[in-house]
Amino acid sequence: MKIKVLIIAVLAVVSLNSFKGEKSANKAETKEVASAAATTSVNGVIVDEQTGESLVGVLVSLEGTGLETYTDFDGNFSFDDVKAGTYAVNADLVSYSKVESKKVEVKVADANKLKLKMKLKN
Repeated sequence: MKIKVLIIAVLAVVSLNSFKGEKSANKAETKEVASAAATTSVNGVIVDEQTGESLVGVLVSLEGTGLETYTDFDGNFSFDDVKAGTYAVNADLVSYSKVESKKVEVKVADANKLKLKMKLKN
């Protein structure tokens, strides 16, 4: 009889602890969703100024954030979790003149889509 009571008590404690863990996990998920809501993404494409063709492997950076990425095979790039603000987008590729975009205002509710053109060096 004592063993049954002991087993039931242990199961009750384990159940309560696992429920508490789920509650903590839900709080963490709520914080992540709240912080994600305060950020947005910045997307764009980089093309050759003369031909209009997409440029692959361009190093793209978002000034003041430390974020960098490379364009894909279609010339596309993307930065996620960017806070609203004003940034310059820089693009650098061998044989092309470095590009610094005008200041871009990033807003959470807007589509932040850019198109940058790069010119071959003379």
